[in-house]
Amino acid sequence: MGSWLNLRDKIFIKFSLAFITVGLIPLFIISYLSLHELTSQVGKQTNNTITQMDVYLSGSMDNIFRKYNEVTKIMYSMDPNLPADVNENNQINHMKINDFLRTIVFSDGQIQDAIFVRKSDKRIFTQTRESKWLDSSKLPLNNWMDTVKADPTGLVISPPQSQPYFYNSSKKVMVFGRNLIDISTNNDNVIGTLFFTVDTKVFSNLLSGTQLKNNDQIYVSNQDGRILFTTDQKVNGKIPNIVSNKNVIVNESDIPFINGKVISSISKTDFNQQITGIRVLVMFVMILCILSLIVLSIGISRKFSKPILLIMKHMKKVESGNLDVRVEIKSKDEVGKLAAGFNQMVERLKSFINEAYIAEIKQKQTELNALKSQIRPHYLYNTLEVIRMSAVYNDDHEVADMIHVLSKQMKYVIDYGEEIVTINTELEHLEDYFTLIKVRFGEKVNLGVDIGPEVSLDWGIHKLSIQPIVENAIHHGIRPKLGNGTVNLIIEKIDDESLSITINDDGVGMDEQRVNEINKRLSEGYVSTNRSVGMWNVNERIKTLAGKEYGLKISSKLNVGTSVRMVIPVVREVQDKNVKGAAG
Repeated sequence: MGSWLNLRDKIFIKFSLAFITVGLIPLFIISYLSLHELTSQVGKQTNNTITQMDVYLSGSMDNIFRKYNEVTKIMYSMDPNLPADVNENNQINHMKINDFLRTIVFSDGQIQDAIFVRKSDKRIFTQTRESKWLDSSKLPLNNWMDTVKADPTGLVISPPQSQPYFYNSSKKVMVFGRNLIDISTNNDNVIGTLFFTVDTKVFSNLLSGTQLKNNDQIYVSNQDGRILFTTDQKVNGKIPNIVSNKNVIVNESDIPFINGKVISSISKTDFNQQITGIRVLVMFVMILCILSLIVLSIGISRKFSKPILLIMKHMKKVESGNLDVRVEIKSKDEVGKLAAGFNQMVERLKSFINEAYIAEIKQKQTELNALKSQIRPHYLYNTLEVIRMSAVYNDDHEVADMIHVLSKQMKYVIDYGEEIVTINTELEHLEDYFTLIKVRFGEKVNLGVDIGPEVSLDWGIHKLSIQPIVENAIHHGIRPKLGNGTVNLIIEKIDDESLSITINDDGVGMDEQRVNEINKRLSEGYVSTNRSVGMWNVNERIKTLAGKEYGLKISSKLNVGTSVRMVIPVVREVQDKNVKGAAG
C-alpha cells in the first residue's frame, strides 16, 4: 500500500494519468457515437438493399409472367379459320395445331414443351424441345383442367412440379395454361386448352444475382397466397408465418400482373455478423488508439518529467556535499530556466565555500606548517655547522660541501617569510639540489637549463615551484630507466602577461590514462595529504596566489618521457621578499 502511495506521488505518474484520462474520455465518446452511427447506417443500408432487391424481383417476375401471357395469346394470332376447322378435318387440324405448338415451344428458351387438349374429343397434341417420350397416362390433366376452370378466360399458373409423364425427366417446371375460346361466337365456346411448361431456372437465374445467404429465403405467391416459387425447400403450399419471427427481416413487394407478392425473409444472423464485424473493427481501432495513447502519454510524460527528475537527482548530490554537479538542460522553457538557476546557485555556493571556508582552512594549515617548520631552526643550522666543521677537521671536504649545500637548502625551504622570489634565486636553489643529486647518481642524471632571451632572471617566480617538479622527474622518470637521463628546464615568455616554465625528461613516461587522471586532478585543484611539497602543492599554490587560469599541465608518452608545463603570471620586480610590481 505504501509503495503505491509513493508511486502515486511521482510527477511522471501524474503526467501520464492526466494525458491518458484527457485522451480516453473523447476517445470513448467518439467510439460510442461512431459505432452507433455505423450500426444505424448499416441497418438502413440493409433495409434499402432488401427493398431494392424486392422491387427488382417483383418487376422482373411481373415481366416474366406478362411475357408468357403474351405467348399464350399467339393462339389468337393464328388463322382465324382454325376454330372452325378443328371439328371437321383432323388431319389438317393436326398439322396446324402441331405447327402452332412448335411455335410456342421455340418462342422462348426456357419453355420445355407445349400440350394442346382439344375439347371435342379430348385429344392431346404435344411438342417438346427435346425428344422425350410421353406417357399420357401419367399426365395430370385433371389437375390442370381444374385450375383452368377456376379462370376460364385468364392465364393460369401452377407451382413448380416434376414431369413424371416424360420418360427420364428430372426438371422442375411451372405450368402455364389458357383456354382457346371461339371468339366468333358470343357464348365463350371453349375449343381447347393450351398448357406449356417453363423451366424453373428462369426464376433461379433471376435470384442468383441477389447474392442470398444460406438462411435467406424468397417466396413468390399468387393472389390466393399460394406459393408459385420459393427458395425454401422445406415449405409447400401456403407461405409460412414469418412476420412474427424476430430473427428475420421481412419485406414484400407486389407483382401487379398476377396480384401476387414477392416476400423476402432475410436472416438477422448475417446482418448481426456484419454489425459484430463492425463492432470488432471499432473495438480493435479503439484498443489500438488506447495503446497508442498510453505509449504517447508515457513518452510525453517522460519528456516533461525527465528534466525535473534530473534536477532532483543533482539536488540530492548537492545535499550530500558534491558541488561539482551541473544540470545539462538546453531547453529555454521554465524547466530550462530552473536548471540554469540551479547551476548558478551551485556555482555561487561553491565559490562562497571556497572563498570563505576552504581559504580559512588552508590558511590555518599553512600557519600550522610554518610553525612546525620553524621549531628551533637555528638549532638545526648550528648542528649542521658543527657536523660540517668536524668533516673539515677530518679532511672530508666532500661531506663538508654536501652538508653546507644541505644547510643552504634547509634555510631556503623553511623560511616562510617569502612567497615570490626571483627566478635567479629559485635556480640557485635548484643548482644546490642538483649538487646533491650529482654526488648520489653521478653522470646518470644531467640537467639542462634554457632561458629565453626575453626572460629576465630578476622577474618573480613562486618559491619552491621548480625544484619539486625536477625532483619528480628524477625519481619517477629517470631513476626507473636503464641508463643515463637528462632533465631540461625551459623558461620562456608567452606574452606580456604570462610566463611558461617547462620541465622535460627522457624517462620512462606514462600511459594516456594516467596522464588524463593527473591533469584532471590538477585542473580540479587537488591537494596532496602527505607532508611532502610535491607537484600538487605547487599547482595549488600557483592557482591560489595567481588565479584559476594558471597552474600545471603535463604531457607524456610511455618509454619516451614526460613534460610538465607551468604557466605563471609575469612579475617584473621583486623587492623585500614581496611582489612590488606585476605584469603590465
